[in-house]
Amino acid sequence: LLSFSKIAAMSLDDAGLGKSEWFYSELADPVYEGMVKDFSDFHDTLQAIHEHVEAFLGGAESFAGGIQALSGCAAANLATLRDRQLVSDSCKFQEAANQIVHAEAPHSAMAKLRRNLDFNVLAPIKEHLENNDKLRKEMEKRQRRLEELRDAKKQIDTCLRYKLDETDQRFQMAQAEFELSQRSFRKVDQHVFEWLYILEEYRADILDSCLQTLKYLQYEFFAQSAHAIARALPLRMDFRPMGDMDPSNLEIQVGQFKRLDEEADPAADLGTGTGFAERMTERLAR
Repeated sequence: LLSFSKIAAMSLDDAGLGKSEWFYSELADPVYEGMVKDFSDFHDTLQAIHEHVEAFLGGAESFAGGIQALSGCAAANLATLRDRQLVSDSCKFQEAANQIVHAEAPHSAMAKLRRNLDFNVLAPIKEHLENNDKLRKEMEKRQRRLEELRDAKKQIDTCLRYKLDETDQRFQMAQAEFELSQRSFRKVDQHVFEWLYILEEYRADILDSCLQTLKYLQYEFFAQSAHAIARALPLRMDFRPMGDMDPSNLEIQVGQFKRLDEEADPAADLGTGTGFAERMTERLAR
């Protein structure tokens, strides 16, 4: 198995530098630093997506409350009308809204969206973020072990500079500390390398899966919502737009009816006048 120290040593050998010259120096490992930067970018991307998905859910909850309040208002205020078809349509509108946003309906579009986002997006991202935090601690541990190894190597170099014999107790102590530091570093270095390598290998797949899941869940939410509303629509879309019935347009019809009344009975305004009941009867008969 490879590790950062082995990869860097091989690349430096190609450049004509010795393995130990880099390994025990204060130079940064370019391979390690590059993978750490990619890892940090990956972590930041997941964190940003997690925050924005939660914000999206919060906005969707507010949106759902608005839909439920609007449909409830329409059903409550139209329920007293004599037009039974209009009352029925307002109830259908409220039922459709409940199929979309009702919090206690397990199969409502909003409940399914929330459940699927939690299970398929937020929970996996949270696991990745928690694992990344653990890996960061291991990377900090690796740096401490590397510093300990370099200190142990300096002790070996000092013993060699003073030409101490290998049987010298001081040299043996330095050698034992160096070997212990080397084993400790290689253990954590191997662990960090394997995780950074596997994240580098699957980073694009993880982000692609996240993106496609978000798109599909939004599509499913809007499709289910559209189907629910479609069942509440009239069979024929032949109702008048509200813009055609604003006060300015209705005023034209008021003027037309007044002219018709005046033409039918020009002297009606000279007497005591006609009551609303009589006018209503005449208008319905007309």
